Amino acid sequence: MGKKSAKSAKIAATQAMASTCQPLLELKHEDPVFSLAAHPTRPLIVTGSASGRVKLLSYDAELLADKLKANSKTGKTISSGESTKKKPWLVSKLGEKDEILGAQDSGFAVQWKTKRHKGSCRSISFDKSGDHVYTVGLDKIIKCASTETGQVVKKSDEMKDWSSNVTQLLKAPNKDMLLVGTESGNLFVYDSRTFKQVYMIPNLHDDAINKMTHMAGSSDYKYISVGSTTVTEFDIRKGIVRQSEDQEDEILAVDYVDRENFKTLSCGMGDGVVTIWKPEKNNLSDQISRVRVSKESVETIVSTMDDTGDSVWAGTADGLIKKVNTRMGKVTEARIHSMNDDVSFLDIDFDYRLISCGMDKLKIWSADAESDEEESDFSRNSSDSEEDDNSEDDIQGGHDGEAKEVSDVDSFESFGSDDWEDMLDDSGEGEEDADDAEGAEGAEESEGEDENEDESELAVLTKLAVKRRFAPAKADQTPIETISNAPAEEDKPAAEKPKKKQKKLTGKQLKNMQTHEHGIRKFDDL
Repeated sequence: MGKKSAKSAKIAATQAMASTCQPLLELKHEDPVFSLAAHPTRPLIVTGSASGRVKLLSYDAELLADKLKANSKTGKTISSGESTKKKPWLVSKLGEKDEILGAQDSGFAVQWKTKRHKGSCRSISFDKSGDHVYTVGLDKIIKCASTETGQVVKKSDEMKDWSSNVTQLLKAPNKDMLLVGTESGNLFVYDSRTFKQVYMIPNLHDDAINKMTHMAGSSDYKYISVGSTTVTEFDIRKGIVRQSEDQEDEILAVDYVDRENFKTLSCGMGDGVVTIWKPEKNNLSDQISRVRVSKESVETIVSTMDDTGDSVWAGTADGLIKKVNTRMGKVTEARIHSMNDDVSFLDIDFDYRLISCGMDKLKIWSADAESDEEESDFSRNSSDSEEDDNSEDDIQGGHDGEAKEVSDVDSFESFGSDDWEDMLDDSGEGEEDADDAEGAEGAEESEGEDENEDESELAVLTKLAVKRRFAPAKADQTPIETISNAPAEEDKPAAEKPKKKQKKLTGKQLKNMQTHEHGIRKFDDL
């Protein structure tokens, strides 16, 4: 079939995966975010920036959900501070001059902020209780602060033993130990009370340690790490327990699919694939299966922590968030984090809400129950704009067909950033954001072009929500893989659209084109 029918099939498949879940809160940062952690028991988030600043953000999810529901009904816009975004959820901008809010009348507040490190804040980790937060920066100093006040209660001397910069910091959940991974692949273990070194594992990976996760349900001394092209299980007292074969692709992220049984691992790969591992089945020698989720790299991955225990969220460099069912071996849901910023961090808050963050934007998403309540009102309100938009073909939602065995998931069709751009091209939307965030200090956004980005994102969410909700159901729908072989009206010759003039790359786009090194964007002196 023609090129257009194949494109229509991709759009239909992406539409079928598109989530109707909306964010509760969207925060834009002038100072690029380099690290993030969600509090284990309270609605708090700590972020660390390229300039070494650390902030504690609090939010009232119930209040934000009520405002979202009310504005979805009326079509009004929530805004705060300088923000004038045409979205039903709260959008605000955080800069160096943001005020410390004593109350949370707007739904969120910056509880405290401080210049904590010289250079970037590289990693953040809460202790198990959440009473203290640990940070480490480019200055090679570890600091422990009170979560409530932000005041430093203890700090280490400069770690001169580190031959390279830090990539990861992890507080052991049940022991007084801190694990520090470096760009050279070495692991250091410190007593969290005194910051004295107690263990050291050299060359845990050939290159940087990109991510670590604990195995507290199995052992307080065993952990999983990924770096370079291998997955490693190690015991901090004994060293490497087992290590995978060379995967011939950088592994950027790792998490257990179910954080209670520790049987299945999921890893994010540089080529846009999520790999599934069962260490007890083959002694971690190789992956069991793989699911293609994007044409861009999978930067971060986190367990959904739902009742099924078989899915993970994967954040990709093209700004999308994909929910991957590891048992079925397929992508089951897609969300838009940003049209022009990658998804660098994913976390789950204490109430199982998804938190996504790139260098410029942070979003807190509705919980499933909140989303179910809002879906009907949002879809009904947004249908008016759908009727006015006749620049896009009326495409019925695709059907995934019968679930494949996990071993067959390589044949699953992926839909990355190009396919979302195709949809935006059809509707004449999707202008690039002219935000030029430069180094640690950041810069002002271009307000008009920023609104274009927000309107584009909202338009995509609106159309996908409406089409997915109101598309007529069919008893026997053609599976996604065979849609392009079926006759359709889209196959008729269509007048070729004039080519758009290629725009000059903005500073923001140039920044996003920076090469990855050790799973972290490379910036001079950050």
